[in-house]
Amino acid sequence: MRTVIVCVLPLLLLTFMCQIGAQGATLPVPDLTLDSGVNVYGSGFLTELSPVTFDVLNAYTPTDELSIRAVGQTDLATNLSNYEVNAAGIRLLDGQPWYTLGSGSRRYGELLIGNVSLGYHSVFPADASVGVGSTPVPTDISVARSLGDIFGPSFTGVSAGTTLGFLVYDSDHRDNGGGLQLSSAPVPEPTSLAMWAGLGVMGLFGVRRRRK
Repeated sequence: MRTVIVCVLPLLLLTFMCQIGAQGATLPVPDLTLDSGVNVYGSGFLTELSPVTFDVLNAYTPTDELSIRAVGQTDLATNLSNYEVNAAGIRLLDGQPWYTLGSGSRRYGELLIGNVSLGYHSVFPADASVGVGSTPVPTDISVARSLGDIFGPSFTGVSAGTTLGFLVYDSDHRDNGGGLQLSSAPVPEPTSLAMWAGLGVMGLFGVRRRRK
């Protein structure tokens, strides 16, 4: 029995260390304020208006992650009722994504990241993690996604010095209100693996004490 424990526990420790190494780097997001009536990329005019930008300090690959928190909401029509959405484009009224007409998967009011060369891409998925089907819908949401997942299969990475920008998607920004506070979200720890690693260390210590 001791032999089995001695053989298995180091493997658990090795698995834990490999998992940490495979997580890749995280692209940091500085604290930024986005005005939902100004920082807009719209289907009506297909142009970018003053994106909120930041410079990438290091090179990042498709397997590296963007971990971001967005707090606030966009009012897509300040002169009408129930047009508020969170940063994922989820309606506060009923918890449903507000998909745009004739533009596929775009959601009114959703947060986009990119630049002219890369194009602008959805930061948040449309799922339960950002309020789909929820009541009330959260206006403080976070996500950690690989850059390859965000920018698509043709994405090969970004180099140091690249300027990226954030925009809200809408067809007409002139009647918009509200805004978003953006920042880096804490990177979740692999708690389950950490627990196994701790048990492994304790187990090895116990086996050694028995031998003594």
